[in-house]
Amino acid sequence: MKDNLIEKIFVFDLDGTIAINSKIENSIIVKLNQLMKNGHMVLFATSRSIRGAKAVLPKEFINNILLLCNGAFVLEKNQIVLSNYIEQKTCINLCSFLEKYQIQYYLELGNAVYVPSYVEHPFISVLKDEGKDENIYTELFNISNKAYKISLLEPISDVVQDKLDKLCSRIQYFVHSDNTVDIVANNCSKWKMLKRFLKSKNITDYKIIAFGNDSNDIELIKNANIGISVKSNNDTLVKLADINIVDYKSESIINAINEAMKI
Repeated sequence: MKDNLIEKIFVFDLDGTIAINSKIENSIIVKLNQLMKNGHMVLFATSRSIRGAKAVLPKEFINNILLLCNGAFVLEKNQIVLSNYIEQKTCINLCSFLEKYQIQYYLELGNAVYVPSYVEHPFISVLKDEGKDENIYTELFNISNKAYKISLLEPISDVVQDKLDKLCSRIQYFVHSDNTVDIVANNCSKWKMLKRFLKSKNITDYKIIAFGNDSNDIELIKNANIGISVKSNNDTLVKLADINIVDYKSESIINAINEAMKI
């Protein structure tokens, strides 16, 4: 099979990067459409799951390649085509532990979600509203779906930190700037899944231009041909980025795209 040649691949994180308060400005939408019309690939890589990405993305981008739950799975034309899920035994072990200590969390299952009955957090209302047509489980042992991400809705305590460290060979986690925590399978990241996806499509000749703002974007920004940070509070990310945007203005995003096109 002949390798596919794509000049530039643009990878955009959503929240805090091109989506502010769950909204993407129209001028950015116009620019992304322009990139695609010019033959470039536009992908979205986010910690959100299917329901969350669909709540933010305009309809014309829903069929773009989506790297979801920090690279735990890839959605292509509304179908999961690649995945890296948390081993069931590890997931049950960790979830049972979190419930023992009444930790506020939920479990991403692709097209379903598990929320312990005791969890009371404002985000759960948002999650349920976004996933009105999805199954919402409340009993851990009724779950048969693959688990892609465990999201902690509170800062890591010492007891949770100790547990995560003991499971370091099986899972990894990202602490976000708002102190929420995403737990995924070991060797799971936006960058690793992006590379795996491109290989599966025999796409070999390309330049990756990536936009991100948080800890789960570090590997992506580090390895991209051009890494762009957007108003990031993460010192490591800022140092690794080739271009740093210091505000959320749509024109700043567009200017960075234009600048990256010249490099």
